[in-house]
Amino acid sequence: IDTREAEKIQPRQEIIVETNKDAAQELQRVQDILSVAGDKDFSKYISHEEVQRAVNDGTTSLAFRDLVARRIIEKNEASRVGTAGDNLFGELSRTDQKQYSLTRAMRGYLNTVRPGSFSGRAAECTLEREVSDELQKRTGVTSSGFLIPEAALMTRALGTAAVAGGAGQIALTSASAAVQTTTESNVIQLLRNRPRCVQLGARTLGGLQGNYRFPAQTGAGTWQWVDEGGTVNPADLTLSFIPAKPRRGSAQSGVTIEMVASESPDMEALILADFNAIRNIGLDLAALTGPSNGPGPVGVLNTSGVQIVTPSGTASKYNVAGQNTNIAFLLSYQDVLNFDTLVAEANADSSTCAWMVTPGVRAALKNTPMFPGATAFSPIWDNSSIDPLGITPGPLGYRAGVTNQLPSNGTLANYTGPGLHTAIFGDFSKMLFCDWGVAEVIYDPYTQAASGNTVMTVRSLHDVVIRHAVAFAAATTVAVA
Repeated sequence: IDTREAEKIQPRQEIIVETNKDAAQELQRVQDILSVAGDKDFSKYISHEEVQRAVNDGTTSLAFRDLVARRIIEKNEASRVGTAGDNLFGELSRTDQKQYSLTRAMRGYLNTVRPGSFSGRAAECTLEREVSDELQKRTGVTSSGFLIPEAALMTRALGTAAVAGGAGQIALTSASAAVQTTTESNVIQLLRNRPRCVQLGARTLGGLQGNYRFPAQTGAGTWQWVDEGGTVNPADLTLSFIPAKPRRGSAQSGVTIEMVASESPDMEALILADFNAIRNIGLDLAALTGPSNGPGPVGVLNTSGVQIVTPSGTASKYNVAGQNTNIAFLLSYQDVLNFDTLVAEANADSSTCAWMVTPGVRAALKNTPMFPGATAFSPIWDNSSIDPLGITPGPLGYRAGVTNQLPSNGTLANYTGPGLHTAIFGDFSKMLFCDWGVAEVIYDPYTQAASGNTVMTVRSLHDVVIRHAVAFAAATTVAVA
């Protein structure tokens, strides 16, 4: 369709700019608003009327960019729009949702790459195959395995059956001659690091397609007073965009043929819980410590602009530069105040700010007085109740999460003491987890065939965006003893 025809369908809209403000700074403000509003990636999130209002009401370019960024987040938040997989899964009937099975999809796939692995209905996965095919159409993602909806990575009840063998095949049967297998409902799961970012307020965006950008402004104009007839100095605005792109993450796990053959809901729950735990921990770890030069997201600790706190409390004597001397590595009460102050001075303090520390840092703060030498012992981190998610009130009244995801092996030049720990304070709502929709599952029945295992690889697309680096302060050289 040519331009003239397009204008008939969608009339061209013009922004009317009042001409009674002719200062260079005002012109620059308007131009920045119009540049953001006219960007193809942002225009769909803001209406013509809102742009006109921003121009006429004197809205700053920073405020307008923040409005667009918030609108992008709101309209793409996973809890609101879901992902492509979630939406497709929601379109299934309740019966199909209950019947959808990851282990049945595994059996169907294994029977395709290695015919005869399963017999009869055990090899049927019509529903799961149809869902995978539809997801490939909706997302444009092709797979040598199959695609599964994110919503299907949740535990659901299936029937129960025993595992039996015959003629080189695995058959599902409830016959009394079958080998009886009992699965305890309370599965003993691996103890893992606790992902805390989402619990502390990080937001998740879903339903994404292609690359995304979030408008940002790292510098702002200043108000100026001038004499009548004087000239306003042009302000230097530093404009930028924070990118989000699909980054491929993957995990491998060995699954026995008996696990695949089982129709026990507890067995499927174990497999699904393992997938979710591995991925959630991996995303959380990347959001905290991801390097700036790798294929994954860049984490808080490696994001340029995050504010650094240097501990000032006196620790035990350790060898530094060949001499035994007192080293200022413990966090003092003044250091704790500095975390809060740095974030507040960057205008990033809010009620959603929180602490994230290692268990060692928490223990040290619970054993360190706010005011050394005081008659009554008052620790920096007072004892308090812990909610069901493991979040507790921390220093200065902010929420706190404790996890081994943060490094506890830090070093410094010429320092020979125990590993140094990490503490982070900031507004975790400025952290965005971006999800492009579906998980891809690929099976390798050959590598570990001798041990009766199949190697399962799960891959999905994610990114992490730190909207404002100055909303976080971190200390990476904290002694805990």
